[in-house]
Amino acid sequence: MTTIDELRQALDIFLQLHLAELETHPLLKEAMSYSLLARGKRVRGLLLLLTLDAHGASWQRGLHPAAAIEFIHCYSLIHDDLPCMDDDYLRRWLPTSHVKFGEGMAVLAGDALLTEAFGILYAGYRTQSYNGETLAQLLLQVSASAGATGMIRGQVEDILLQESSQPLKDDMRHRDKMLQSVREMHRGKTGEMILLPLMMACGILHLPEEAATLYRSFGYQLGKVYQIHDDLIDYLADPEITGKGRGRDQRHGKITYPSLLGVDQTQELLREEKHYLESLLKHLPGNQEQLALLLQSLF
Repeated sequence: MTTIDELRQALDIFLQLHLAELETHPLLKEAMSYSLLARGKRVRGLLLLLTLDAHGASWQRGLHPAAAIEFIHCYSLIHDDLPCMDDDYLRRWLPTSHVKFGEGMAVLAGDALLTEAFGILYAGYRTQSYNGETLAQLLLQVSASAGATGMIRGQVEDILLQESSQPLKDDMRHRDKMLQSVREMHRGKTGEMILLPLMMACGILHLPEEAATLYRSFGYQLGKVYQIHDDLIDYLADPEITGKGRGRDQRHGKITYPSLLGVDQTQELLREEKHYLESLLKHLPGNQEQLALLLQSLF
């Protein structure tokens, strides 16, 4: 069984090689590389590779889809950080893309990363990592999870939630309604892109629907835990450790789990949701030893 560090290193090398071969304007390539190759956890790509490995399949078959997911995730971070979105200045211990290159180039770098992801998926088919039927399935999965029905829908809900929530923030009668809105928003904005690599792996492996259903439940729960944890980090963690600015959500008055529940209650919620996540992990097929280690490193 391949270790997490070995898979992360292999994915990083693959990303570097792909960008090195990309023929485009030097400044655009620099902006794409700046964000994509910055020090990141590669959680989404690792989820795909670890799932293949857990079932005894060659994880190399998943390098193209894993890289495509990392391209899409990176594009979403660049756009999230823009002044018109979350207006953040620090990402992965570096100034954000628009701070470094300007807003126009940041937008274009994000656009290029998103578009290139589909070419990477096709390249996987060309190298016979999967057949044409699987390629079509992967393309549909990416379109659904990253597009208007998935991540982008969640981003729209985030914008609308923040715009409409101001009069409700201090009215506890609306807390439950706002919590439900936050859950639904994060299910799209965060959950879909964490679920995606698991579903792509199920497709590559041709797992039966029963197994895919177990992975789907696990993926959505992982997305929930990931977001609650991320919201807490924004309140509590040292930027030197996280690589992101602290207090961004508070500065912008964003509706988050801690803003609605308080830090103590959010920490208790995180413990409960992690416990449920661990119970779901035990029911996943395959050897999930490395996935369990990945979860330990994240939370």
